[in-house]
Amino acid sequence: MYFTPLIPLLLAAPSLVSPLPTTGGSKRSCTIQFPDVAVTFSQLSPESSDPGILMARTGGPGTNDIKAGITFNGIPTGATGCMLSFALPPVTSPNEFAVGANNFDVFGVSAPITTSTDWNNQPSTTTKWASMDVPEWVQTQPFQTVLMSDTCSPTMSFLLQLSDWQQQAGQVAIPVDGVTSGFWMTYNC
Repeated sequence: MYFTPLIPLLLAAPSLVSPLPTTGGSKRSCTIQFPDVAVTFSQLSPESSDPGILMARTGGPGTNDIKAGITFNGIPTGATGCMLSFALPPVTSPNEFAVGANNFDVFGVSAPITTSTDWNNQPSTTTKWASMDVPEWVQTQPFQTVLMSDTCSPTMSFLLQLSDWQQQAGQVAIPVDGVTSGFWMTYNC
């Protein structure tokens, strides 16, 4: 059984680039990039995908029925210190972003996730980078964290799915507005 989507899902805003240093010895500014691709794919519609980030499971081990993926393209060659970050705005009502199983995993993948990635052609996972709980309860403060840090590559993709250790059904919907919520990559700090 699937839950009604909790919030509208939006595509990420275009990349934002901070200025480069003007003289030697000055501290560099970080570059922040939002995902170029944010897609959801479902076992019920195995040959299609939808924009946004939604994850769901029906319960029991290995029952992720809806997964999501994000991709950052065009990270410059020579960029250093890539950090994947995640944020949520204040949670103003219970179950605003999650209900039931609310822990998701972030995996590296064997091939880039694109807008044509679907259930039938999702890449295999490689490294498990992070696990994150999305609160089901009211939170008065926004939340932000760094999920992983790694060597930069020109294209970096991640598969998002609810953690398999959870036995109950659940759904997590991540708003992707490029301002107060979603994912972004920071590099060259």
